[in-house]
Amino acid sequence: MATTSAVESGTPVPTLFNCSPLKELALETAQCLDTTLDSFPYPPTLTRLELNIRYWTNTSEHLGKILMQCPVLEHLSIKTERIGLGQHLRWTHLDNTRRTTPRRPYPLRSLYLQNVCFSQGDLENVLLLTPQLKALKLMSPDWRTASEYDWTRMIKYLKALGITLNTVHFSDTGRPAPLDLEQQLREICPTTSNWILWASDMTPSSLKMLARRTSFVTSLELCWKPQQNRVCCTGDLFDAPRLLHDLLCTSPQLIHLKTLKAPLRPQYMDLYDGQDDRFSFNSEGQSTLPPIWACRGLETLHIELHGKFDPRVLFGYISRVLPDIQELYIIRPDHCETSNAMLLHTSSLLWLKGGFCLLSRLRCLERLCVVSEGRDMWAGDDCRRMELSWILDSSSAEDKAQRQRSMEQGEKKGTPVLVDEQYRKSRTRLPPTDAEPSDAAIWHQLRHLGLFQDVEEMVKEMDSKGYKPLPSLEKLSLGGSYLRRPEEELNALFPPRKWYQRVFSEE
Repeated sequence: MATTSAVESGTPVPTLFNCSPLKELALETAQCLDTTLDSFPYPPTLTRLELNIRYWTNTSEHLGKILMQCPVLEHLSIKTERIGLGQHLRWTHLDNTRRTTPRRPYPLRSLYLQNVCFSQGDLENVLLLTPQLKALKLMSPDWRTASEYDWTRMIKYLKALGITLNTVHFSDTGRPAPLDLEQQLREICPTTSNWILWASDMTPSSLKMLARRTSFVTSLELCWKPQQNRVCCTGDLFDAPRLLHDLLCTSPQLIHLKTLKAPLRPQYMDLYDGQDDRFSFNSEGQSTLPPIWACRGLETLHIELHGKFDPRVLFGYISRVLPDIQELYIIRPDHCETSNAMLLHTSSLLWLKGGFCLLSRLRCLERLCVVSEGRDMWAGDDCRRMELSWILDSSSAEDKAQRQRSMEQGEKKGTPVLVDEQYRKSRTRLPPTDAEPSDAAIWHQLRHLGLFQDVEEMVKEMDSKGYKPLPSLEKLSLGGSYLRRPEEELNALFPPRKWYQRVFSEE
């Protein structure tokens, strides 16, 4: 008698471990020897794949192999991080070219390529097999072996294929965008709530055009790619973070913003420095405070920090203005070169007195990553354990006592306290007279922004009985290349002493 197995009948077969097939994979590589990523055994069940390539070789990654290994893939992102270098990517037919039967379309819905050398002809062959594509981002293609993209030709090709996008971005570091590119993009992407902006193309007029086009924005990404032997905060890159900050402060359509990824200069967050034209004076000669960000419901924030700034301002601003943050990635480049050729080298962002502990009040934060490039291997040497152990609910009594002594030593030395006094004398009364009534509570919380007192009060609060810092935190990275459980990350930075180490230290 014939029988039908559970697999043939479609009934799930019990397995030893109760786990589901892998659907999402983020793969980051620092180096790759004698092989390529297209030889990686990607699970055929993947629906989302992100490749972050931190190296470059003369070999090419084969997009066709990746797509064929992942027949249900819907979202693909490939980017190279190295400045000035992109990774070769190619596309060829893998099956017999004499086949007369049409190839099966891929279910791909989003394709993001950044700093990748991929010819326009190869890309058009991919688009021919992705009729369901809804998001296309081509950021700073590399031209070493590929001729420059003709954006008009690309748009016409998408229209001919009948592809209408919800998200689109074309940028080219080798030449300025066509003057009518925005108008052309509307033809293939008529409405969108996702803004992807290229720093060198950002102007006040372009932002106004986008604001008219979209009644609200849920995702905003500002991209730039400093070239080799070029300063990062001058020329066409200088105004972009400032324009973005002004936009975040003054645009009501950003009230719906949930995701922000951008380079920032935290000096613009300092509401009291009075050193730039954000500050004006009223009829009585008193300085008026600049506005704060309108996107109070932001849930995802990925930022790259540039310029000289006080970390207490950065962390104090984020912890109060953005209370709903769930994912926070902070990257500080190895150095930042300014217009006067002054080199600003990276310093640690994790010091207790620097205000990192101000993030402890974020009740919704689930993933936190802080990277100071060039200092990743010294994160544990820059700080003592007591400066970071507050992240865990099980912070020891010894660590708490050390934190309190650190605050007391700061007061005795006098420098932080004297600086606080100088700042207080120049501060405007809060809240500002023109502030919205709904913002009064936030302005009250920001009254000590940037002051040592802000950190001092936070340390007392988080070390008090019953206080639970970062109650939702699940994944943490403080310089490593990947996220892990908070206790695992801290133990990696500060390995627990062995029993014989404790004995000898006591003797």
